[in-house]
Amino acid sequence: MMGDFARNVLPPKDGKIMIPAKKGVLLLLLLLLLLLLLLLLLLLLLLLLLLLLLLLLLLLLLLLLLLQLLLLLLLLLLLLLLLLLLLLLLLLLLLLLLLLLLLLLPLPPLLLLLLLLLILLLLLLLSLLLLLLLLLLAFLAS
Repeated sequence: MMGDFARNVLPPKDGKIMIPAKKGVLLLLLLLLLLLLLLLLLLLLLLLLLLLLLLLLLLLLLLLLLLQLLLLLLLLLLLLLLLLLLLLLLLLLLLLLLLLLLLLLPLPPLLLLLLLLLILLLLLLLSLLLLLLLLLLAFLAS
């Protein structure tokens, strides 16, 4: 029994600490999953913040439309455009990070599937943002 304890818990005599392979892989996967969840939470928080900001901007736009202040309206639309571009860049960065994660780490099938689904979701979000951006540009041009 003491031999097991010494083999599994105590550091070896040569000073190198060895984690058993299975435990190491599980630990790595757990850390990866935690990082992914943290990233997702951060992204959701950011999206919520941006949604609130967009709502505020739209309310301001409605108010300005009622007041017929065209210059301020254009300024706010340009601000909205900048905000959308920033979000687009952030999503692209996150997408690149996920793709890098996908390429560098050997993942089990379930985690791989989850990562691919997340990437697809991000791509969908990116396309929706691009559509919104194009609509905004068309509105600005008219």
